[in-house]
Amino acid sequence: MALAAARQLLELHPDAGGYQLAPGAHASIPLDIMSEVEGVVGAETFAAVDPRNNCKLDADLVKMAARPEQFRYVFFMSPRFPGSRRLVQFERDGVQVWSVDV
Repeated sequence: MALAAARQLLELHPDAGGYQLAPGAHASIPLDIMSEVEGVVGAETFAAVDPRNNCKLDADLVKMAARPEQFRYVFFMSPRFPGSRRLVQFERDGVQVWSVDV
């Protein structure tokens, strides 16, 4: 999931100097994906049957809205939203939301 999101970010921001990936609660960096160039790109990622389940999307949007990165994202994988595409209907506070496929 995080690799699919990173692939999309490489296309969107090739000038970000590459990305650090640390998905999961055990991660040693503050976000699931962060650009090597500090302050440029940050993203959270998750997989769910429906991204609205358990308020996961809302929680990640709140977290990302408070972040200082110039470009902020939430990526998710869900069978209810197949394909890789931007979902502006979920966006708020300048945080882009994307569905991705592996």
